[in-house]
Amino acid sequence: MDVRRFLRAGTMSVAAAAVLLSGCATTDLPDVNQTGFEVYDDEQRLFNRTAEFNRQIDASGVLYTDPDLERYLTQVTEFMLPVGFEADHLEIQVKIIDDALVNAYAMPDGRIYITTAMLGMMDNEAQLAIVLGHELTHILERHQLLARRSAASNAAFFGSINLIVPFSSIGHLAAVTGFSQQFESQADEHGFEAFLRREYSPGQAVLLFQRIEKFIIKEGIRTPQFFSSHPRIRNRVTHFESLISALPAGRPRGTLMNRDRFLDATREVRLAAIRSWIRKGMFTTALERVEIYASRYSNDARGYWLKGEIFRKRITTPEEPQRRVKDRADFGKALTMYDDALALDPGLPEAWRGKGQVLLKVGDSDGAAAALQRYATLNPGAPDLAYYTEWTDAR
Repeated sequence: MDVRRFLRAGTMSVAAAAVLLSGCATTDLPDVNQTGFEVYDDEQRLFNRTAEFNRQIDASGVLYTDPDLERYLTQVTEFMLPVGFEADHLEIQVKIIDDALVNAYAMPDGRIYITTAMLGMMDNEAQLAIVLGHELTHILERHQLLARRSAASNAAFFGSINLIVPFSSIGHLAAVTGFSQQFESQADEHGFEAFLRREYSPGQAVLLFQRIEKFIIKEGIRTPQFFSSHPRIRNRVTHFESLISALPAGRPRGTLMNRDRFLDATREVRLAAIRSWIRKGMFTTALERVEIYASRYSNDARGYWLKGEIFRKRITTPEEPQRRVKDRADFGKALTMYDDALALDPGLPEAWRGKGQVLLKVGDSDGAAAALQRYATLNPGAPDLAYYTEWTDAR
């Protein structure tokens, strides 16, 4: 990781980086809940910088804000803590970043960031717990401080610590590639132990990472992020498979999944993930996940509206931009989905807008005008309203 990217983003000054990179070289540290634990001076500087970073993220506009969901995610994280855990210097909390890429990040002060896409990939609480348990292990075992002390250079440090950086030019988030393989393996193994202690179903860990692997392959993701490297995610899958196969024959295997609790708690954020995938052109994933959503909430018009958006926007020849071809049959599917949505909720303005856009494409200008006028009536403050009003008035 090139530290210059941090500096260009305006997130970290050279002076702040120097503070983080100063200090002693001790790497033999007790966990935060072990006898002999103390907060070292260089660790306190790391906490101070992290607090500053968290304030920047809070003010950046990239967070998906849902206090009830944050409480639920934090409760699941706390459920994964060791029995009798005490660490006054840590505040365990989970924040959500609105992003189409699957990711999660641990900060040394106890905050965990997880993306809407990561939550959108999950089907139950067991899958959530394996991710939160992994990130929690980074915090409890002080991996950020260990990585910082063992770094031979600034570049090595920023390549090993698990920070996120807002790109001011595009308002997007990118992640450093993660910790060393040693720390990642420890986080998997020790997080999995906590997962087993809470009697979650072990096979769900494999299922989640298999799904993430398919997501990476199907959507052709190339961004250097925590879960984006195909070889790395394949290693995660095989690692969890080996951890499960190594369980003693007599050890009980949990069955806890809390599917209904998870799905109801994450209902809105899973819709947000689907919308973000549509915006990014990740139509295969968006359609797969919206089908699951619509099957559970068959009376929610938004599921059908989002399916309409997918059929309206997706293409059938993705090789080169100039050769992209729209399958006109998709327009018919989109109209059906919009009509299904409007049958459930005639007051859903986005469905009227989508229907009007499709009718324009297929040459039904009268139908398009009627649909877009209905959209304007239902959503008079829409930022794109002037465009559609100008078109309908010009007819």
